[in-house]
Amino acid sequence: ITINETAEFLIKPGGRVTSTGTFTNNAGADGLIIESGAGSTGSLLTTSTGVNATVQRYVTGNEWHVVSVPVSGMTIGEFLTADDEENDIFYNSSQDVHAMTHYEETTSPNGSWAPYYGPADHSTLLQPGRSYIIRKRTNGVLTFRGDLVPSISGLGIPRTVSGWHSLGNPFPSALRIRGELTSRFLYHNAVINENLDPDYAVLYIYDPANPSMYSIITNALLIDPPGRPVIDQLHIQSGQGFLVRAKDGSSAVNFTAAMRIHSTGTTFYKKSTGGEEEEEEEYWPTLILNVSNDNKEATTTIAFNENMTTGLDVTYDAGLLGGDPAFKLYTRLVEDDNGVNFAIQCLPDSSTDNLIIPIGFDFGAGGQVRFSTDVFVLPEGAKAYLEDRVLEVFTDLGEEDYVVDLPGDTGGIDRFFIHIDFQITSAEDRINFDEGLLDIYSFGNEIFIKGTVEQNTRAVVYDLMGRTVKSVILQPSEINSFIMEGNNRGIYLIRVSGNNVDQAKRLYIE
Repeated sequence: ITINETAEFLIKPGGRVTSTGTFTNNAGADGLIIESGAGSTGSLLTTSTGVNATVQRYVTGNEWHVVSVPVSGMTIGEFLTADDEENDIFYNSSQDVHAMTHYEETTSPNGSWAPYYGPADHSTLLQPGRSYIIRKRTNGVLTFRGDLVPSISGLGIPRTVSGWHSLGNPFPSALRIRGELTSRFLYHNAVINENLDPDYAVLYIYDPANPSMYSIITNALLIDPPGRPVIDQLHIQSGQGFLVRAKDGSSAVNFTAAMRIHSTGTTFYKKSTGGEEEEEEEYWPTLILNVSNDNKEATTTIAFNENMTTGLDVTYDAGLLGGDPAFKLYTRLVEDDNGVNFAIQCLPDSSTDNLIIPIGFDFGAGGQVRFSTDVFVLPEGAKAYLEDRVLEVFTDLGEEDYVVDLPGDTGGIDRFFIHIDFQITSAEDRINFDEGLLDIYSFGNEIFIKGTVEQNTRAVVYDLMGRTVKSVILQPSEINSFIMEGNNRGIYLIRVSGNNVDQAKRLYIE
C-alpha cells in the first residue's frame, strides 16, 4: 500500500486493514488516520517500519484513564500543548501542570503516580509500550501523531523497589493477552521469558468506576458479575494501559508482531468482541465471596479447573493490588503459602481431600458484617462451607449468608476458612438433609440424636471422603448420644437409619 503525498487513507471505527507487503505513507501523519469512536476503533496490521500516522483513542471525559502510546517520536509537550482543543487535557494554570503523568516504580511499597507534568517534562518523548494516566475534560478522542511500531523487544521494567510499571498496548490494533501460546502477552512474558513476578503475573487495569481497586485480566475463564474486579478479555484494544509487576532488576517485556490482532469492537474496561480467531469458551466454576457492611464491601474470587493446582498457578492466580486497607478481603494459597494475599485463586475442580482455603479479612473499624456470594457456581457435586474458627460456626454458602460481629483491628488468616467438599457419599445421594422427626446436633466431640427411635436403628458417621468413621446401634429412647474419640475435628455426615427413619445431617465435630 502506498499513500501519495496529496492523498488521505482513513480507517474508520470498526474498519480493519491488513498489509502483508510494504506500507508506505508519503502524506505524513495527516495522510494516514486511524479513527476511534465510543463503540469501536479502527485497526491496522502492518510489518513496515517508519509509517507515519495519526492514531485516535476515544475516552470518556472528566475521568482518569490509563492510556498507552501507539506511536513513537511524539513528545509530551506536543501531546499536551500543540492543540489544546484537540486533546483537551485538564490544565492547572496556578501550578502550570497538566492532568497527565506516569507510574513511578521507585516508591514503596506498591509504587505511585508521579507528579503531574509541567514545562520541564515537555521535551521528553512519549514511549510506545508504556502508559500514562490522563484526564480529559470532555468525551472524545485523544490524538497521537508519530511512527507506528510493528514490535517492541526488550522494553526494560527493572524491579528496584516496588516492581510496578505502567505499560500498554503499543499497536494500532488489539493485543492478544490470554492463552498458553507464545503469541499471547502474558504467557510470553511471564512463563516463557519469566520476567513478571509469578505471584502477580496478570494485567491490572485501572477502572475509573472503582479507582481504589485495580481490575484484573487473568488466563482463567472466570464468571464475573458486573462491577467486580475481574475483566474477561482475550485481547485489549489500542490505547489501553495496564500495570504489571516485574520479577527482578533485569526484567524486560516484549510486544511481538504475532501478538497483534483485529478486535475493533473492544472498548475500555469491557469484554472483547469482534476479534478474529475467537473460539467458544466454557467458563470455569467460580465462587466470588463478598463481605459487606452498611458502607463498604470487598470481594475475593476462587475458580476451579482440572489443570489447576493447590499451589501457585502462574498467570492464573493473581495477587491483590489496591483496595481499602481497612476493609480488605483475600485468600492465601491452599498449599505452600508464600505470604501473598490473592485476589484470584484457581484450584482443582476435583479432589480426594477436602480443600481448606484460608480467607483473610482486614477490618480496622470492626462491627457487623455479612459474608455472601456474588457468584456461586461450583464443580458438580461440590459444596462450600465458610468456617468461623473463633465462634466454631460452619455456614453452607449455597444456602445462607453468614452475619457476624467482629472486633476492631480484625485481620489475618487465622479466623475464616472456606471448605470445599467434592465428595458426595451414597447416603447423601439418597436422603435429604435436616428433614424428619429427629434433632441431630453436636456439642464438642459428642453427637446427640433427640427424638423417638425404635430397635435396630443405627447411626453411621462418614468423613468427607465417604468412609465410615463410626457406627453405633441406638437405644429405643427419646435421646441418644455417643462420643467421637480421638482427634476427629472437622465436618462429618451423620446418617440415622432404621425402622421408619432415614435421616442425615452435616455436623462440625470439635
